[in-house]
Amino acid sequence: MTSKIKATSSKQLKVTPDEPSDDLQQLGENNSLENNPGPSKKLLHGRRKRYAMDVSNAVYNIEQKINHFLKLQHERWQAFYQEYSHQFLTMVVMWNIDVDQVKKHTEKLSNILDEQQKLFQEF
Repeated sequence: MTSKIKATSSKQLKVTPDEPSDDLQQLGENNSLENNPGPSKKLLHGRRKRYAMDVSNAVYNIEQKINHFLKLQHERWQAFYQEYSHQFLTMVVMWNIDVDQVKKHTEKLSNILDEQQKLFQEF
């Protein structure tokens, strides 16, 4: 059995587009696997179909993984943006509170300074 495989695997076929190969002619003449060392058309068609299905499934799985990754990245970006926005808004609110306090303290200090100037002028 191995001698047949070696003999057929070492034989190189030359097929031109205009002429059918000898193996294809033998496939039509002989239907038994014992007389035909090469694969049959049905077998090749089945292999081609399985290969196409495998490739199609692999591409589909890759697309699904990419879509899942993109969706996950989008969700992470939204969460990051929301957290950043929340922190920024909190900082702006705290800034405004601090500015208001500084204004109040400035007014108080200004009033104290005015009172001291009045007292100094009185003395």
